[in-house]
Parts: sequence; structure tokens; C-alpha cells
Amino acid sequence: MKVILTGCTGFVGSEVLAQCRRKPTITSIVVLTRRPLPDEVRNDPKVESVIMEDFLSYSDTVKKQMAGAQACIW
Repeated sequence: MKVILTGCTGFVGSEVLAQCRRKPTITSIVVLTRRPLPDEVRNDPKVESVIMEDFLSYSDTVKKQMAGAQACIW
């Protein structure tokens, strides 16, 4: 399952991300974030980090990265 996740740098969001990374049925996590994630998270092959400056505007590249997701945790 592919999941889109936002808010991962906060207290609750970082735990949601940790749980998603541990779940074997979640194979891909697209993280939309304002700032870089820690190296250990960024280097996880399941995680694709997308730095967003404006959450009201999504480029075609970002839309392609999110395509096919079965869930979104905002």
C-alpha cells in the first residue's frame, strides 16, 4: 500500500511515520514536509520525502509522486 503523509516533523506525526515504516503492508510512504526529515528516515527505501513550500500548490512532479496512493494521513 502507498500512503501520503503530512506533518511528520511534529510529535504525533513523527510517531505516525514510525508506525507506517514498521508496517509491512505499507510499501511506500510519500512524506510531504516543510523541512528535511532526519537522515535515518530519509534513507529508508520506503520513504520518499517531498519538501513543500506551499501546501496549496502541487507541481506535476509532486502529483506524479503521489499518484496511486491508497491512503492519505493529513
